[in-house]
Parts: sequence; structure tokens; C-alpha cells
Amino acid sequence: MEIHAVMAHLSPMAQLSTLIAFNGGLRVKEILTLQRKDEAEASKGREWDTRRFSGRVPGERYIVTGKNGLKRKVMLDKKLAQTIESLRLDQPKVIYDRNLPFEVKYDLLGGQKFSATFSKASYQALGWSHGAHGLRFSYAQQRIDSELQGMTYVDAKLIVSQELGHSVFLTGNDPLL
Repeated sequence: MEIHAVMAHLSPMAQLSTLIAFNGGLRVKEILTLQRKDEAEASKGREWDTRRFSGRVPGERYIVTGKNGLKRKVMLDKKLAQTIESLRLDQPKVIYDRNLPFEVKYDLLGGQKFSATFSKASYQALGWSHGAHGLRFSYAQQRIDSELQGMTYVDAKLIVSQELGHSVFLTGNDPLL
């Protein structure tokens, strides 16, 4: 699998961020915004489909903040969540990514630094890169191809689009990413 080839060229911290992005469908900046589900709540300005995360092995729910400030629940594998929790900071700290402040609660690699690191490792391993954003595509592909079997394609795309934090709901003809 290409992800494993890229991970061989990454530091342990970047490997963890790769797993987080792939397992939860996160954008690189969303890794910086990870919060426990009891510390924030999903945006109330939209209707969330109750079938989100169906077909997945149960995991731990977190809240991330995505584009346009949309807060959404994401689900991460339980072992991955345990590793994340072991990296929880005693006190949140503010870091800057692309000149924007982020209050981070975990010692994780995210944002521009992770994006650049992942792209460099991808070029080393594969000779090309779709960037870390390709991890979101892989998440979506896996969800639709194997975990949402038995649903219509349109329903599966709706569920995955919400899991990815897209601001518009997709119709049957729209590309997923």
C-alpha cells in the first residue's frame, strides 16, 4: 500500500499524523484542532446524518474545526486515540500555522509542517505526491468501497461528505473531494 511506503520515510510523529488523517479523514489543519468530545460540540447549524460512521469498528469521537469554522465529530480508532491521549498537553498552547493562531491540546504534528513533511516523504517513496490531502481521498474511498456496502451510492456519498466536513451536501453527480 502506498501509505506504508510513504510512512517508512516519516518520523514517528509524522507517522502518527498520517494515521490520524487517514483514519479520521482529517485535513492537515484539523489535526491541530482535535478536542475531546466533551470539550466542544459539533456545529448546530446543520443537520447531521445519524448514519455517520456506520460500518466502522467503534472508536473514540473527537471534535475538529474545519473550513469556515465548521465543527464536526470525527471517529478515530481506539488504539490511535490512546496514543493521542498520551500526547495531551497539561495546558493548551497557541501555535501559528500559515499565520493563523490555533489553540492546540495535543503534541501532534499538523498544518503546514505536516503537509510539507508528508509531501517530501511521498516524493522520496513514490516519486510523486498528492500531498496529505490524498489521505482524505483514501479515507473516502475506503468508506464508500468497503464500509458502506448495502447503501445506495448517493447515501454513502452523503454520509462520507458529512464525515469529511464538506459544507454542501453532494448529489449523485458531484465529485467527493
